[in-house]
Amino acid sequence: MKDVSIIFVIDPPKLVTDGVLLLASIRRHMPDIEVIGYCPQEKAETMPAQVSEYFAANNAEIRFIDAQDKFSPPYPHGNKLLACAAPRDTKFTLFLDTDIVLWQPFDPAEIFAENTVSAAPEGVMTWGKPKENWPLVYGMFDLPVPEETVQLARSNAKSLPYFNAGVVGFPNVPVAGFPSFGALWLDTAQQIDANEEVPTRRPWVDQIAMPVAIARAGWAYKPLEKRWNLSLSRNIGDALVTEKDHEKAAKTIDKMNAVDAVILHYHASKFIYGTRYEGYFEDLAQEFTCFSKLEDLTQRKPLKKTGALKEIKQKIKEIKSVPRKERTDEQRSEFAAIRAKRKKIRNRVTPPSFEAWPDSILPAEK
Repeated sequence: MKDVSIIFVIDPPKLVTDGVLLLASIRRHMPDIEVIGYCPQEKAETMPAQVSEYFAANNAEIRFIDAQDKFSPPYPHGNKLLACAAPRDTKFTLFLDTDIVLWQPFDPAEIFAENTVSAAPEGVMTWGKPKENWPLVYGMFDLPVPEETVQLARSNAKSLPYFNAGVVGFPNVPVAGFPSFGALWLDTAQQIDANEEVPTRRPWVDQIAMPVAIARAGWAYKPLEKRWNLSLSRNIGDALVTEKDHEKAAKTIDKMNAVDAVILHYHASKFIYGTRYEGYFEDLAQEFTCFSKLEDLTQRKPLKKTGALKEIKQKIKEIKSVPRKERTDEQRSEFAAIRAKRKKIRNRVTPPSFEAWPDSILPAEK
């Protein structure tokens, strides 16, 4: 495992507990692989001392990167590009989004290859759905639009090369005049982000830039199977109104449970519940920290139902009772607005402060 680095971003306060869980999952299954968490230099003073101790105790590093003025205005997704561009001595890098955990060990030979970027295709088409977008970004670098396609992970639709930037493997070698593929990917993203002719480029700049950077490198790409980036996000709770909604959700869970997952991309901790992976966060917390409950580690309390959420649920139910094709433009606009309002209420959660943490979060025996 000395040839591979697993890296991710640990950006206080939001990505701290995710980073704790990710590191725990890696150390459970791959105790000897190099692990590096990258933190923006300007956040160094806000990194809890307990986390620094936790990383050291688990033979992992926290390295600081200069994120100031690398994107204008600031682009949090850009931190992953800065992390990938940072130099490392190992032969290969596996970048993981922080809202990920490793479910089982893997053989690096299954992912990595010379002059190849390994990445999981995106679940559904987002930015690249208007096909006329692609000639613009490839044309910026005098590159033709690729003729080959990949199969998207959720919709199974065919698409021009378009990847989820949450699981990316690549060699740590100079390429196309850059010190590494990570540096080339960063440069590609910065140029695309600065080009105002590219429509609605945020928040997808990292994903837009990846296949273009691969083409600039003259490298191949290896689409990773779903097991390497099993997304657990789905409609749950108030989003399930009709019996059909519940049936669809059950089928989605069955499909997730049937995958022999290596990497779980959970997006938010709520999505792991109801799947066969439920209880894994608690297992990791109990094995690698002093906490027995996930909410004690995260310092987040479950969001209580509010009167506003109940009203929204009822309104969504009323609109959904009308077949989609029969809805008026006013109903469609109202449906979009009320779903946006629901999302805003759900996101109204205070970031963890870690004030209730003990002086050390290591288990007693460490």
